[in-house]
Amino acid sequence: MPDNFKPPVNSPWVLPPDKAPKMWSSVLLLVIGFAFLMGGLFYDFYSILSGHFDFPMFIAILIISFILITVGAVRFGKSYGSRRYAALMEMMKNNK
Repeated sequence: MPDNFKPPVNSPWVLPPDKAPKMWSSVLLLVIGFAFLMGGLFYDFYSILSGHFDFPMFIAILIISFILITVGAVRFGKSYGSRRYAALMEMMKNNK
């Protein structure tokens, strides 16, 4: 590690481990978002085949699932970054 290394300050991706989102809740949001998307797409496919496709419902399913997936991915990134930051700080503390 270079001697002039400074940890990132005020980064939205690097939070203290106690303030970072939990990894399991982030993964849960991702799983729920993908499950909602897949269920909605299967329902829409069925409604197209049965002849009563509801376009506003299709758009609502897409929007809700993409919001869940995006929020889960951002939370996962923050959680992972915070864990890596904590490990890096521990390694730097042990090397001095």
